[in-house]
Amino acid sequence: MAEWNIYMRAGQSRHGDAMQCTAYAHLSDEKVKRLQAFEKEFGTVLVAYEKVPAIARLTEGEIGEIREKEKKLGKILIAYEK
Repeated sequence: MAEWNIYMRAGQSRHGDAMQCTAYAHLSDEKVKRLQAFEKEFGTVLVAYEKVPAIARLTEGEIGEIREKEKKLGKILIAYEK
């Protein structure tokens, strides 16, 4: 599924809308306290992320080019809308 999310065209995974997150959210002290209260209430660990731009809509050719670059780099590349 991870590979599918990288190459999706319309911002959706096979399981519906997908949100890509790359960075932890910047929270004020008050928001951290509220998050900790939610954790206690739910008995879970919650992680807050910043929302990133939408996944780029790519042609099959562009996806192929990115896959080739991934192979050369040995890394995963993700294209986002500007």
